[in-house]
Amino acid sequence: MNNFVLKEFPQILSDINMNIDTKEANLKLAKYDGMIEIVPYPEILTSILFYQESVMSSRLEGTIATITDILNYKVGKNLSERLEKDVTEIENYKDALGYCIKEAEENNFEITNRLIKNIQAIILNNSRGGDKLKGKYKEKQNYIGNKYDGKITYTPVSYLHTDEYMNNLIKFINSDFSGNLLIKVAIIHAYFELIHPFEDGNGRVGRILIPILLKKYNVLSTHYFYISYYFSINRTKYISSLEKISKDNDWQTWINFFVDAIEQQTSMLINVVRHLQEIRKKTELEISGLKTQFCIPVLNFLFKQIKFNTTDFIEKTGINSSTARSLLRSLEEKNIIEIEEKGSGHSPSIYKFKELYNIVEEISA
Repeated sequence: MNNFVLKEFPQILSDINMNIDTKEANLKLAKYDGMIEIVPYPEILTSILFYQESVMSSRLEGTIATITDILNYKVGKNLSERLEKDVTEIENYKDALGYCIKEAEENNFEITNRLIKNIQAIILNNSRGGDKLKGKYKEKQNYIGNKYDGKITYTPVSYLHTDEYMNNLIKFINSDFSGNLLIKVAIIHAYFELIHPFEDGNGRVGRILIPILLKKYNVLSTHYFYISYYFSINRTKYISSLEKISKDNDWQTWINFFVDAIEQQTSMLINVVRHLQEIRKKTELEISGLKTQFCIPVLNFLFKQIKFNTTDFIEKTGINSSTARSLLRSLEEKNIIEIEEKGSGHSPSIYKFKELYNIVEEISA
């Protein structure tokens, strides 16, 4: 352990180089933002990325389930006990992210202690770590260390001062800032992790706040930005960059990593969204050939569900049973969907939206 003491705002800003170049990252963010702005149903088009964020952020905490496992679980397929627990954690993250977005939008993106505590409570609901304090800041000292050798690498802010530090951070989050806003987001994420205010769930709460802060500061005009994929595939560097702050008071390594993560992840998002747009246009054209008044409901359903059974299709599209079954046959004939499991008796058939499911498998590994 070292003797690093976390300064409060604004004193800590004097230790940080605020002149790091973020031009390329901002240009890519602007390009991505422009793409999302013209998408008619962004929440549907990006639903696959929403799941990817939930899977990858949870994976940083030790889960192994994939998007495919989640889709299988949703259509009633049996999973191992381990994967079922993973799916619960991932679904909790997805619910917490959705809650955070809704609450932030309804409150003019004002970040509060209540919001942050509620995010953590949702994350731990009926999952591993559920024995930890939910919706409350820590009441005993926590530590960050190497899980392989048990060595403590950093002692976060004392539980006796958590409220003080969190209030100071929230004041900084909601304050006017004349500097580089992308760097401000980087600082906030690291500072939150250095406080480590909860007994469990700190990393996931911190990552959920990133798209909300980008929207709050008008770096993006929407909240449809997900970064945990890059953090997950660069896990060692993500953790070591954060550790360098407490080890060497080195903020520059972390900020450089964060800005690069934004730039690289945005490039990936641009490619995926472009591909999703192409699939949507192609599928919309194919479905319009069916001469059905339910073209948009069916299209939106396919993009949200990806894998589904007959009952789901009837209930969630609101189409009567006979028409729905006829549409499913037509979609299958056009090779838009395919049967994964043929129904029998009381068990409905299970279908998958082929082209989107292929993307799921690519980004779910």
